[in-house]
Amino acid sequence: MRKSHGWVLATAIGVGACSGKTESGVNDEPAPAQQPAASPARAEPPDAAPTRHLLMVVELRPSARAARVLMSRAVELPLPKRRGPAAATAWRVEVLAGNAKVLFSAPLEDATTVRGEFADEKTGELRGVTTQKEVTAVTLRLPWLAGAKEVRVVNAVSGDVELGRVPYPSVSP
Repeated sequence: MRKSHGWVLATAIGVGACSGKTESGVNDEPAPAQQPAASPARAEPPDAAPTRHLLMVVELRPSARAARVLMSRAVELPLPKRRGPAAATAWRVEVLAGNAKVLFSAPLEDATTVRGEFADEKTGELRGVTTQKEVTAVTLRLPWLAGAKEVRVVNAVSGDVELGRVPYPSVSP
């Protein structure tokens, strides 16, 4: 027992002696810059964010201002966090309460615009072509919200013109 205890102590001293060499560099090279300790992946308390969110796929027919839910389900993870400032987008999704008050809003890309590049038959140069789809689908990630009644998509560029509205799924514990 005493022999193994001495080996552990010698190993600990040897490891401590080795760590000084790696900090000062090899062959008198300057030491690498100190990196700050990594912060925890989640800075707020675990109960601060809901533990699940809603994933919806909504089909839109903007010219008719019609929408229908293709799929809706709960995801047992918190709503993904947006990094950086929100980008200016053509559309916006809103979750509305029964009194039409906006409970949640998020930017959304215009899903009807499709852009492609094709080679010109004579010159071979690439030319950009943009077209508008009549029917499109958007994937929405929304928070679970008590009192939410509807989800709507609006065209923010055209003065908040409503493109479609669907019922918000019922929230169950």
